Amino acid sequence: MTLNAKSDILSDINVRKAVMTGIDRSQLATIRFNGMGYSEKLPGSFQLFSRQKGYDDNFGAVVKFNKDEAQQILEQDGWKPGSDGVRRKDGKKLQLKYVLLGDDSLSRATAQATQKMMSDIGVQLSIQERPSSEFSDVVTRRDFDMFPMGFSQSDPYGVAYFQQTYASDSQLNRSGTGTPEMDEKINELQKLPTEDEQIRRANELEKEAFARYGIMPVTNGPSITAANPDLVNFGPKFFGSVKLQDIGWKKK
Repeated sequence: MTLNAKSDILSDINVRKAVMTGIDRSQLATIRFNGMGYSEKLPGSFQLFSRQKGYDDNFGAVVKFNKDEAQQILEQDGWKPGSDGVRRKDGKKLQLKYVLLGDDSLSRATAQATQKMMSDIGVQLSIQERPSSEFSDVVTRRDFDMFPMGFSQSDPYGVAYFQQTYASDSQLNRSGTGTPEMDEKINELQKLPTEDEQIRRANELEKEAFARYGIMPVTNGPSITAANPDLVNFGPKFFGSVKLQDIGWKKK
């Protein structure tokens, strides 16, 4: 989930913090995996998966779902509830736009659940459905307040891509929460001589990045392959690979 810090209301870091604190990721995960017979720990990093060496729950160290706390953050920031339940500050309503690409039922259910969570803390979240063909336009122009998007991971050493995720000039970081100070720290991270040192430092920096409340890891999800049960060494292997000659049928 990406929050647009360049937009009017979300330029306030306290509002971004409240929004993230008000999102129940476990409920969104339940919607995502309904009927799949699959579950996972809530993800805490964009660099490493929980099963990998060096992983730390960096997001969980910064943000935990708490509806009451989210309301308190907004209250202290001057956003007071109106008669319709929507908070206001200086005559302005706390209104945000959630851009939904496509029309599949799963994405719509996720958007509607998020809308309800925001309503519970006094945020009026409108869902704007757009065709999938407008993805590039939405992202390039930052034409959203909240936008669900995903990163694919093809390399087990995700720390190597820390700059692409969090640098202020990265085309992947559409939250607008990068800073020159973080850019310099990322440059220093990349110069560390060992993998262990880089991972330790990346965990520290990722907590700092999450404290800018720009991107939220919601789910990772499974890889699922349907195949005849007599076919061996075939199917999802995480980052592993199998030689073609080792894939075959069980002997009868």
